[in-house]
Amino acid sequence: MERSGVVWHTQGSGKSFSMIFYVRKIFRKQTGNFTFVVVTDREELDGQIYRNFLHTNTVTKAEVAQPRNSGEMRKFLGLNKRLVFTLKVFQQCSYEEISEITGFSIPKLKTDLHRARTEMRQRVGQYVRTS
Repeated sequence: MERSGVVWHTQGSGKSFSMIFYVRKIFRKQTGNFTFVVVTDREELDGQIYRNFLHTNTVTKAEVAQPRNSGEMRKFLGLNKRLVFTLKVFQQCSYEEISEITGFSIPKLKTDLHRARTEMRQRVGQYVRTS
């Protein structure tokens, strides 16, 4: 299996439970040591999703991490945690830092970012006013 995946829903649509169902299915159906990185944009959402994973017994506290900076992020990824919850604050990182954290080359990061922005415009552009 390769690195992949994005879960994007609107507010109140069941994001955390969609992620829980998906992660549990992967743990059940696939062999291997997987780490899922859950990226949120608000501390309360980060905490809510974290608690939902714990309360559904998808993971234990020993299997998860909540890094507060890029150094902790690298550390937790190196420890093979099953789940790493992180805030979107890492968007302030340079391409070099993101490359070091993810293992992706800088050209791949730039290409993926361009594709993601293009895809986002195509999918939601008709619903967003640009005046």
